[in-house]
Amino acid sequence: ASGNINYRTGAINLFNNSGYSYRNSPGNSTTKTEFFNTEYNADGLLIQDDPNTFRNEYRTFERIRKGFNSNTGIEWYINPTTSLTSAFLVRKSDNSNETINRTESLDASKILISQSLRNAPEFETDKTTQFSINFDKEFHGNSDHRLTLDFQFENSSEDENSIIYNNSVAAERVQTIEDQERILLQTDFTLPIGEHSRFEAGYNGRFSKNTTDYSLEFADNDVFVLDTDVSNTLIYNEDVNAIYSQYGNKLKEKFSFLLGLRMESTRITIQQLSSNEYNKNKYVGLFPTINLGYEFSETQSLTLGYNRRISRPRSWFLNPFPSRTSATNLFQGNPNLNPSYSNGFDIGYLNKFDVLTLNTSLYYNHATDVFTFVSEDTGEEILLDGQNVPVIRRGPINLAENDRYGFEFTLTYNPSKKWNLNANFNFFQSVIRGSYRGLSYDAENLNWFIRLNNKYTLPGAVEWQTRLNYEGPRIDAVNKREARFSTNMAFSKDLFNEKASLSFSINDLFNTQRRNLESTTPTFYSDSYYRWRVRSYTLSFTYRFNQKKK
Repeated sequence: ASGNINYRTGAINLFNNSGYSYRNSPGNSTTKTEFFNTEYNADGLLIQDDPNTFRNEYRTFERIRKGFNSNTGIEWYINPTTSLTSAFLVRKSDNSNETINRTESLDASKILISQSLRNAPEFETDKTTQFSINFDKEFHGNSDHRLTLDFQFENSSEDENSIIYNNSVAAERVQTIEDQERILLQTDFTLPIGEHSRFEAGYNGRFSKNTTDYSLEFADNDVFVLDTDVSNTLIYNEDVNAIYSQYGNKLKEKFSFLLGLRMESTRITIQQLSSNEYNKNKYVGLFPTINLGYEFSETQSLTLGYNRRISRPRSWFLNPFPSRTSATNLFQGNPNLNPSYSNGFDIGYLNKFDVLTLNTSLYYNHATDVFTFVSEDTGEEILLDGQNVPVIRRGPINLAENDRYGFEFTLTYNPSKKWNLNANFNFFQSVIRGSYRGLSYDAENLNWFIRLNNKYTLPGAVEWQTRLNYEGPRIDAVNKREARFSTNMAFSKDLFNEKASLSFSINDLFNTQRRNLESTTPTFYSDSYYRWRVRSYTLSFTYRFNQKKK
């Protein structure tokens, strides 16, 4: 349930939007692993040749999310062209996640030797507060001649607690306490020059500090003992300062160009207190953008573009503390990940027919230090129901280079006001060059994906919309990911002279949205699938008081 309200009197506008949600998202996964129990010495001679063994792991999880959020603000219209807006947001959530792992150990004949049950109920509380202020100045009544200033401060905390049971006996206790502060500073200025040109400039500063306190305890005679080898406190700081500008112009009604340049300075420090590790990284980058366009007619045009971009790792890519949901299949982030850089070129062609629009593009992209997820045998074993079981870890690394070149086209078909069809097809060749710990990940793949969006107005003014997504398989020297397909469908109807709307949607209509992955290394082969959540349904009703439908 959510609501939005605003009240304006004179130069002051007050607003608030608040909501509460409860969500239950079940999911499941399966991993089947074959271990190659052979070992060679440095000279390549066989020193151990035991029969292969097998392990199957079946996982079900159920996530419950309960959350409240409220955003309150005030706008002050200083004069018809100047405004000042401030807002305060608070968001709280109380979550639980119950994961049940059933692990089977099998011998060389795939006969069951032992099995164990691991239950990991996790409880999490989150709180975020955010204050923001925005200044907006329009010059000479021209919305294209504008100055904006933004400031935002955010503090968030997260407390996760979990007790892990092996065969109904408490075995581990895990706690993760995370605190994060973020500051955003931004200003943008736009200046029209004449009738067909415009200049823009701006500054963007993002400053964040993330402190994660992780503790792992093992049960010893009904007493939990801290594992000092794994427990640690991580302090991650990232400061990014960027200045940028761009200039665009249109010449003789046919030729246009847009030139931009962005300079970013990034400073990262990573400190792990318990292990006394400290890493510092600082880098400066220039990111140019060039866009050229030529209009043959009002319906036909050609474009040429180049850009350089940076892709930073996500926060969970960097978290070095291993997941404990499974005792034998761990996910672990890598705090030493570097950003990935890419250079892209594209040539585009647009043609608008009567009821059909065609937009095509040829492109090439070269990226370095690409983020790649690898699975590896840690060399460690744990005792599981009397059996020594190898531990496999999966996590991200920077893997060499990736070249991608391909062809993309988008078709929009709009024969009437009732029917709109949009289709996007992307076909590209991907070439990866890189190795990790002596294992080559070189691969060349033809990849493609298709997205189809169809909207039709049924009798009774009922809007019917369907989205189809298909992503082709991907293969490298170690991993093979199967194709993925999903379908979403929705219906909506306006009521009471458009004062209200009723909608019903189905996410993953055929329950096919899952990730299938095969990995082959010198020590093991695994075949797994992962379903983040099962098919879900949404029914919503919206009523608008004293306002029109947007």
